[in-house]
Amino acid sequence: MTKEIISPKEKQQILDEINTWLYSIYPYKRPAAGFCDSIDRDSNFFRVDAHRKKFRLYLRFGKTWVSSQSKSIVIAQIGFEKQRSGYGTALLKLLTKIARTYNYELIAIESVNANSRAFALRFNFSEYDSDNNYIIQAESLREILQKGNI
Repeated sequence: MTKEIISPKEKQQILDEINTWLYSIYPYKRPAAGFCDSIDRDSNFFRVDAHRKKFRLYLRFGKTWVSSQSKSIVIAQIGFEKQRSGYGTALLKLLTKIARTYNYELIAIESVNANSRAFALRFNFSEYDSDNNYIIQAESLREILQKGNI
């Protein structure tokens, strides 16, 4: 098995980490995040959707438009009721931890609006293919977040 293949166990562990993080911010009774696809077999990618009244996240993991050669994490949708409260930064910290644990090389934000563009640029994401998509090496983002001077 190559490192680009994602096992059901890896998918479930990532979902559990996302739900644990979400619960620490918004303690809903039921887990907020779930899979968009079946996880019963190995695959090249999977998607996670999490939404409640106070937030919206849609994430892709694995081989995506960012890279067909290595695993990446794409933030396809992000929104929190309270903006500028640190939730986006905390999400990036979680995603860099996941990236390091499971060998995801790139993190991307797609189809940005003015707010998410400013957010991406604040963390040194680079434009990718157009000014609507931004990417960064997961390890570079981790180092930026560790310095904490954002």
